[in-house]
Amino acid sequence: MKKALYINIGGEGHLNPTLGLVHNLVQRGDNIVYYSSNDFEEKIKKAGAQFRPINQEAQRELSETMNLMTSHPQEYLLHFLHAMERITDSIFEETSKETYDYILYDAQSLPGKWVAYFYGNHN
Repeated sequence: MKKALYINIGGEGHLNPTLGLVHNLVQRGDNIVYYSSNDFEEKIKKAGAQFRPINQEAQRELSETMNLMTSHPQEYLLHFLHAMERITDSIFEETSKETYDYILYDAQSLPGKWVAYFYGNHN
């Protein structure tokens, strides 16, 4: 039985394809801790993973600044990167005393890449 950390901050198109994999890993006996938006809590739990929400303030910031993407892309990018940093910091804080056998993340998930890189180089 292995313990995995899954980080996915994308929308439905990023999350839905992962649910079958998560279900199969849980059926195999692995324990999956899955970070994502509150919008997907029920789907993640139904797949058998332990759901953990990403930073609430960062979620709110992403929602509130989405309209800037086309009108003020540079400003949006600054908000986006700030939110990604907050999400990453909160995941580090929440997982600092935990150990994982492997880490999975969406290819578009900066926090997932950053967390995997850090743990891969510091464990």
